[in-house]
Amino acid sequence: MVGKALGKSAEAAQQKADLEAKFQQAAAAHPQFAGKTVAVGAKMVGSYGAYVNGGSRLEFMERLGFRQSPAVKAVAGDDFFVSVSPERMDLFNADVTVMFPIGLSAVEVDEDRMFQSLPSVRERRAVVLHDEQAVQAFSAGTAAGMAYAVDEVVPLIAQAQAG
Repeated sequence: MVGKALGKSAEAAQQKADLEAKFQQAAAAHPQFAGKTVAVGAKMVGSYGAYVNGGSRLEFMERLGFRQSPAVKAVAGDDFFVSVSPERMDLFNADVTVMFPIGLSAVEVDEDRMFQSLPSVRERRAVVLHDEQAVQAFSAGTAAGMAYAVDEVVPLIAQAQAG
């Protein structure tokens, strides 16, 4: 849509094709991702939230072969994000948990006792994105951002998925 608006439909189509190839290569290189559950969330000052329903962060993971955690899916509304109370931190437990900070440091996520209590965290199947550029790329939903995130985030996910 942006490519068309800028009169660069061919360039936009090429970027889209390149990104699709990049995702296919990453998924093929990591067949262990296929069918595994994932919970994607963010910690903000005083709260947590999970990404749901086709938001770009969850879409990123699904394109690698993951599927949304059924526990998170069960509480999803119509929005791309659902608040998670401290009593429901269990929603983030999945085969792989991906978390990043918003408005605080990643170390604050790492050191959060509620987050540390998750089996996926204790079993080293969680990724906390520390690199702000990777967080932005993972969250952007743009071709350039997602391409960067495939390069930077997929290796972290592969390491976490290995446990």
